[in-house]
Amino acid sequence: MTIYSAVLFIHVVSAIGLFIALAAEGAILFRIRSAQSVDEARFFIRVFQRLRIVAIPSFLGVLVGGMYLAVQVGQRHFLDSVGSGRDRIDHVDRRTRIGDTDCSPEEGGFKC
Repeated sequence: MTIYSAVLFIHVVSAIGLFIALAAEGAILFRIRSAQSVDEARFFIRVFQRLRIVAIPSFLGVLVGGMYLAVQVGQRHFLDSVGSGRDRIDHVDRRTRIGDTDCSPEEGGFKC
C-alpha cells in the first residue's frame, strides 16, 4: 500500500465520519428543540458536546488528506493544465489580432 492510497483511504473514511457527525448533529439539535424538560435538554446537550470526538478528527482528516491529495495530483498534471490554459489564451489573442473578433463569451472561456 502506497502513501497515496493510505491517505486516500483516510480521506474517504474521514468524509464518511464527517457526514455521520453532521447527521447526528441534526438529530440531536432536533431532540434538544423538542425536549419536554430541562433534564432531557441537558442530556442531549451533553451528547452534543461528545460529538466533537468524531467531528474534529474527521474534519482534520478530510482537510489534511485533501491537501495532500491535491498536491500529489497537482504535481502530476501541472504541466498539462498550464499548457491547455495557455493555448486557449493564445488562440483568442491570435483571433483578435487578425481582426476576427467574432468570439462569444461562454462559461469557462470564449467560443471562437
